[in-house]
Amino acid sequence: MSGSIRVLMDEFHNEETRLRIYNDLKNRMVGNWGIELYINASSPLTPALLGDYSALVMIGPRRGVRGTEFRLDEMQAVIEFVKSGGLVLFTPSYSSREYKENFVNMLGIDYLGASSRVATDFSPHPFVKGVSKLQAPWFRTTMMSFEWEHVVRVPLGVRSFPVVAVREYEEGKFIYVASTMLFSTNFLRRFDNARLVENMFTWMRESGKLVVTKGKEKIPIEKVPTPPPGKKFCQHCGSETPLFAIYCPNCGAQLE
Repeated sequence: MSGSIRVLMDEFHNEETRLRIYNDLKNRMVGNWGIELYINASSPLTPALLGDYSALVMIGPRRGVRGTEFRLDEMQAVIEFVKSGGLVLFTPSYSSREYKENFVNMLGIDYLGASSRVATDFSPHPFVKGVSKLQAPWFRTTMMSFEWEHVVRVPLGVRSFPVVAVREYEEGKFIYVASTMLFSTNFLRRFDNARLVENMFTWMRESGKLVVTKGKEKIPIEKVPTPPPGKKFCQHCGSETPLFAIYCPNCGAQLE
């Protein structure tokens, strides 16, 4: 029985990726980078949910409706997921105190407000292959644990702070990226940002553990479909549009 590398993007905690400025990221992941991508918008993170996936992505959880706060038991579920070989890519949050305290701080990371800076200081790693310059609004990050390997750093006076870091955790790994906007449409077009993001996700695709789900009880999750060839879709509302269209006939947005 063969398995597959399945990536779960969490949106239950009102992540930034719910916004349409991150649709380009999802399209690239599925259409260009060969990622089998699923979206979780309905369930807290539990061992039963995570057990069906090779990797978890959390980009900027936001303070939302009551009941979607990041809980300590979810932190424990994610820890156990990584211990058993899972990969987790996560970022800071602009507004979720629970996520920061119950997850990020527990992993030995603290951060303050973001500012846009250029990064050219890299350590050898597959993430930065072909990358020479990055720019994004980076959160000023402090690593309180020496177990984090700094991959990308940006200058801050006479010092520097890490903006991409990796931590091995038993059989799996955590990947920390100190920016949510790095993954948005506008910033994916700047310098080598898209190359960095592509490298991270293709590394996850090639390094993740194979998952076999046949016979398991399924938790309702949305799979992001691969767009069929020869068709054009609006990046804002997802509607199919004529190949020659400049504006979407459904929502009126300008097409790229």
